[in-house]
Amino acid sequence: MKTVLYLEDEAADSLLCWLKAQQELPEIDFRIANNTKQVIQWLNGEGYYANRDRFPLPHMLVLDLKMNDGDPLELLHAVRVDQRFRNMPVIVYSAAEPEYFQQALELGATKCLRKMDDRVTLIDYLKNHFQQPSGGVE
Repeated sequence: MKTVLYLEDEAADSLLCWLKAQQELPEIDFRIANNTKQVIQWLNGEGYYANRDRFPLPHMLVLDLKMNDGDPLELLHAVRVDQRFRNMPVIVYSAAEPEYFQQALELGATKCLRKMDDRVTLIDYLKNHFQQPSGGVE
């Protein structure tokens, strides 16, 4: 099973995406992190996230750019300079201003998607990505 780790600090947004993913992508292990520190600990298998059976290394990161705790662009940069994660797809899914999308692309985001109320954009992207013949490798 492939794991997607979604960085989102708004409880309603994360719950809505999780529910849509459960309904439409049951083959994907869709997980939520509430802040950038959690994502870093998860990726490094540190502390609470050390158990890889419970917290598998994600196959993809999805980042919201509008966070109250931590800077997702700094996280994106850290992921891209780390050899272990350099090729991991990182999708920016946000309602942030367009200039932040440009910055994210310059830092190595795989794709930027505008957050819509129904969350269909993200779910459709994940469906297409993981149903590619290459097994989701872009």
